[in-house]
Amino acid sequence: MKITVELLKQLGGASCDEVQTFSREWPDGTDVTPESVARAVNLKLDIDWLARHVLKDKALAEYERVTDAALDEYDRVADVAWAECQRVAAAAFLEAAEAAEGASDEIT
Repeated sequence: MKITVELLKQLGGASCDEVQTFSREWPDGTDVTPESVARAVNLKLDIDWLARHVLKDKALAEYERVTDAALDEYDRVADVAWAECQRVAAAAFLEAAEAAEGASDEIT
């Protein structure tokens, strides 16, 4: 599959900034390869938008199955990381509050 500026414009809805970035990187378009997709990710191009506009039927269903699983895992680890961040913040607050006890200008 080859992606071109013309295709992005035909699909409609592509961000102007992303089309410009794509055009600078691949003025003549690019075939979809592991290298071009990795470069697009590094350029912060919206691969999900493209996938949902060019993939059809079984390919789109498989894409959604894999990305849904990845998003579920992201949510799981993000929740764990947020809980740890909150635990550390609570401990830091408690330590600072205890240290400030008796110093009225340290705590409101």
